[in-house]
Amino acid sequence: MSTATPSHREEIRSRRGHVLGGLAVRPAGTQTAPWALISHCFTCGKDLKVYHTLCRNLAAEGWASLRFDFTGLGKSGGEFGDTDLDSNVADLEDAAAHLDEFYAPPRLLVGHSLGGAAALLAAPRLPSLRGLVLLGAPSDLEHLAEAVPAIRAAAERGRPVATTLGGKRVEMGPGLLPSLARHDLRAALADLPLPLLVLHAPGDSVVPFVHAERLARWAGPRATLIPLDAADHLLTSPDQAARAAREIVTWALPFAAPR
Repeated sequence: MSTATPSHREEIRSRRGHVLGGLAVRPAGTQTAPWALISHCFTCGKDLKVYHTLCRNLAAEGWASLRFDFTGLGKSGGEFGDTDLDSNVADLEDAAAHLDEFYAPPRLLVGHSLGGAAALLAAPRLPSLRGLVLLGAPSDLEHLAEAVPAIRAAAERGRPVATTLGGKRVEMGPGLLPSLARHDLRAALADLPLPLLVLHAPGDSVVPFVHAERLARWAGPRATLIPLDAADHLLTSPDQAARAAREIVTWALPFAAPR
């Protein structure tokens, strides 16, 4: 088992002309570790505790990782009110290009919650990937607009609408709802050319477990579904985040070696 090097701050150039703030974590003593790219949950940001634990545990098992803040969040430039699901996908493409330029192209894409939807849509655009991991991800996008009324209000008013999520004040932009409506995750899964790992807490109260069952069923034999018993949506227990990392590493063992 490797130990992790300290997190290294990364500046990712966005196609929108601003910088995305990122953190890279690599196993100590190697320059050739395979890379995983992390796509965080809605409005969460890269500094959420689950991602710190996840990335440190991936490094301990020999995987390097890059996590970053989507546009308008955390250390990233731009306005969150101007973003939508499509801009998240573009940010993932830019982060993958950053890895390709400065380290090595990503072999795994790990998407959490709505970040899982963005990861699913981005995956076919990233030819270096050898596997996709969805963690607490939805099977449809309508539930987000139902859970966050400000998303629909912004679309109806044609301007950003402020709301509070997880104790954080953010603005929902008018383009978010149309962006969600443009995408069909079942169709995206049909086009996915990769093995899929679905990790989900059976007791998830934010995105119920039935979403994981649908995703795995739609993906067919390419999918592996692993319930994360006793976990919650944000994997607030470090033990559960560490378990998720172990499940990812075990499943991704065939993808760790160079082709």
